[in-house]
Amino acid sequence: MQKGAMIVCGDAGPGLADSMYAGTVFLGGKHGELGADAVIEEVAQDERELIAAQTRRYQVAAACGCFRQGVSARRLVGISPEASESSGSRLFRPIARTW
Repeated sequence: MQKGAMIVCGDAGPGLADSMYAGTVFLGGKHGELGADAVIEEVAQDERELIAAQTRRYQVAAACGCFRQGVSARRLVGISPEASESSGSRLFRPIARTW
């Protein structure tokens, strides 16, 4: 995933959020083994409101209070902030793996 958000109202198997550069996977159920460079974080109140709005919009029954989010730990990719200042975009460059 390069950016954006995905809402999964149920369970997810192994590999959740594998090798994401950016973006968020909101997960309402259980998950198997996380994907490479993925971490699970708590969902902030404004994000809970986003989930609630989207599930209402598509008439999906979901308990928005139980969601967690899978995001990138940002260990597999380097982001060059100086590039975004000069060109208006971010450049990604691989970082050597340490394992």
